[in-house]
This record gives sequence, structure tokens and C-alpha cells, in this order.
Amino acid sequence: MEIVARGWKRDHGAKEVAHGDLGNAVLDEDVTSYQPGKTYVRKLRPRLRLNTSEVQPSERDSQQPRVRISMSADLILNGRYQIQCYLTKSDIADLFQLTHAEDSLDELVATLAELREGRK
Repeated sequence: MEIVARGWKRDHGAKEVAHGDLGNAVLDEDVTSYQPGKTYVRKLRPRLRLNTSEVQPSERDSQQPRVRISMSADLILNGRYQIQCYLTKSDIADLFQLTHAEDSLDELVATLAELREGRK
């Protein structure tokens, strides 16, 4: 997985912000300290809260399973940038496995059918 930034008004090309291998990512359910150079993945379960004003935007309530990917980045940026995240087919498969690991085969097939129907 690769994340790049491009200039919004004056685009001088893509600058890599971070990259990591999701296949070797550490599941950070119980991680107490992060290390530079490692990629961490956490499955965020659906949750509902009455008051979201105390929650960071990336942690806002969701009724859908989500995945948070954390990695180190050396940044010297000033201005407004477009951030792009590139995922390989393997990255997407790893994320799908992580978010649906507890689903039965029937549930997986139903999910894939819903995705396919939504694209028609």
C-alpha cells in the first residue's frame, strides 16, 4: 500500500508520504507502542455513540466495519495537498479478509453479491 500527496494548486508531481506491506502488517489490537517502519492494522467494530463531539473525525461512529491502517511518515509539507492511497488487489483482499474473518461462507457470498449488484 502506498500513500502519496500531490500539490492542490501547483502540482509538482506525487510525493510519497508513506508505504507499507499489509500482508506483513501487525494487528494492533493489543499494541501499546508503535515502531517506525512497521505497518499496523486494526479492525474497528461498528459502534454507536450519542455524542460524537469528543471523537476524532477518523473515529466517528459508523455502522459499518472499518479498518484503520497506521504507519510512520516523514513529512515536511506546507499548503493544501491532495492525498491519494494506492491499494493493490492483494491489499484489498487482505482488508476484506480482516473485516470478514468471522463471517460464514454464506455471508461472504451475500456480501459479494450485494457489492456486485451495487455496481450495475
